[in-house]
Amino acid sequence: FGPMTGVQPLSFAEVQAAVAAPLQHGAVLQGLYCSLLGYMLSQWQGGASGGVLGVRIKRWRRILAKDSCKPGAWQEILRRYLLLSRSSLTVRDEELEVPAGAEAAAAAYATMTDDLAAVHGAMEMGRLPWYQVPRHLHLRLLGTMCNDIVQCGNIRGTLDDRINKA
Repeated sequence: FGPMTGVQPLSFAEVQAAVAAPLQHGAVLQGLYCSLLGYMLSQWQGGASGGVLGVRIKRWRRILAKDSCKPGAWQEILRRYLLLSRSSLTVRDEELEVPAGAEAAAAAYATMTDDLAAVHGAMEMGRLPWYQVPRHLHLRLLGTMCNDIVQCGNIRGTLDDRINKA
């Protein structure tokens, strides 16, 4: 769905390398986040008929385009997208705790729902620079955003067409 979404196709190895060493492969990781975020915001803008949300989305898209996805701007817009897209979610305090240790945290992120992973991602993006966010959370956030994209009308329609033709 790269051509439909504007996301550059990457191999899993490229994504793994980008999240494992974000400062060395920062352009890849930032580009991926910005492409996914840009597509989601374009879908939201199409559904927003104006008002505060429509103005906010338009501003976010303008900032992403103007700043060419520079660090700082995209991280904050991603954080706000993650929070706004899950604004109806109620999270208990114990759901916000992540076990200590890389392996335990990786297992916790892997078993979280997309909604809970988005909340954790928003918290970490607000607390840390993007390149210090745990790599397992980066992978989980990218997966969450891909799942969000699959739920968009035109992607969902294309998937349904492919399934019906199979």
